[in-house]
Amino acid sequence: MSVRPATLAALLFSVLALAVAACGGDDTETTAKSTPAATEAATEAATETPDADADADADAQSEESEGKDADAGGDGDSEAEREREEQESEGAADKDCDEVGDDLTGNPKEKMPSDIGPLSYAHLYKSEGPFGKTERFYAVLDGTPEELASRRDDVQNELVQNWGFASLSTDQEEGSEAEAHLKGAKHTVDVQVVPLCKGKLRIRYTVQ
Repeated sequence: MSVRPATLAALLFSVLALAVAACGGDDTETTAKSTPAATEAATEAATETPDADADADADAQSEESEGKDADAGGDGDSEAEREREEQESEGAADKDCDEVGDDLTGNPKEKMPSDIGPLSYAHLYKSEGPFGKTERFYAVLDGTPEELASRRDDVQNELVQNWGFASLSTDQEEGSEAEAHLKGAKHTVDVQVVPLCKGKLRIRYTVQ
């Protein structure tokens, strides 16, 4: 049987076309299979990035908050306030009591909570607050900068023995201030004793 040249050429072209189509189909299928996976990976990466940034921001805010807390003193004062008070107390022992600016013979506007009492031989003359759950009370007594720690101990001992408080800690800056931190059944109390004026010391009770 003889095949015409034209027919043979058409047959070869058909076989070639089928081969090319088969190869192209594999590429298309491979691309179709790989594209969703690549898209999914890109989507996951885009989704994870904001979360990672959010976590980093949260960590930074937490560290900043902890840093601010670390700057606050045990009596709730910021570091700047504590430094200002220390500077004020440096010259207080030589200052005339008329220059204090408070009536040291007066009485506080607010009363101390019923589970707390001032030092028996000190005069309570001023109160501040409440500021939320915090109140401050000020008392004056005779004394010198050399007696700061001993007067602080007197305040602490009365709160422990007469009012049922437990001492948490004490600290002091020689000639500048002496502090005590105590906890009771209903309140915590931070006591600060500083020079006020000639021959006088000031006790500050920060009650929370």
